[in-house]
Formats: sequence, C-alpha cells, structure tokens
Amino acid sequence: MVDRQLASELWYHGLLPREDIKMMLRNNGDFLVRTTEPVPGQPRAFVLSVMFRQELEDQGIKHFVITNLPSGKFSIEKYAFDSVSQMVEHHLNKKDSISRLPVDYRQMKLYYERQYCDKIGNTHMKMLN
Repeated sequence: MVDRQLASELWYHGLLPREDIKMMLRNNGDFLVRTTEPVPGQPRAFVLSVMFRQELEDQGIKHFVITNLPSGKFSIEKYAFDSVSQMVEHHLNKKDSISRLPVDYRQMKLYYERQYCDKIGNTHMKMLN
C-alpha cells in the first residue's frame, strides 16, 4: 500500500513498466521510484531506478529493489528508513550518491498525453479524408 507522502512525491511514478524507464532516465543521476509489476504469489515492491552511465543508454540504468524489512522500515543498502521518502531524501543529500535528479512524473504524464492525442488526431484526420 502506498502512503500519501510517497504518492505525493514528484519522483514516484507508481506502476511503471520497466521498458518505459529508458525513455525517462537520460542523464547521469536521473532517478525515479516505481512499483514493480505484479508477479503471482509475490508482493509488489518499490524499485529505485537510476541512470549512472548515460553513454550506455538503457544498459547504464541500475534498478535497486527497496526492501521492506519486518520492522516496517525500508532499505536499499546498509541504512534503514521509516519511509521510502526518507530513504530517497537521505540519498539525495549524500555526497557519494548517484541519485541527484528526480524525474517528475508530471512531465511524463504530459509526454504520454501528447503521444495519445497525436495518435487520436492522426486517426481522426484520416477518417475525415
């Protein structure tokens, strides 16, 4: 279950197919958090996806599964946090972190809306001709 704080974060994209991420993370340090796709018999998890070597394109993206510990805390590495938001904030402020530039879900929503409207517009124009 996603809490309100996480749902309000600009870098949280919810359920997002892994294939779409390569269009979104283009520069070193770009990152987002998403929910994994459903797998029968397994709970959904949060994943931090980060571009760390843009010259490798989609091969330069690392995906870190965020562990939900029995204590209710969240962790990627050695530290545990009360929330995913706290964990991301920690890594944003850490000097050696590669997570620097959150990818705003609103920009991607606008991109998808434009793509969808363009397809509808082209179809509509073809029907008129």
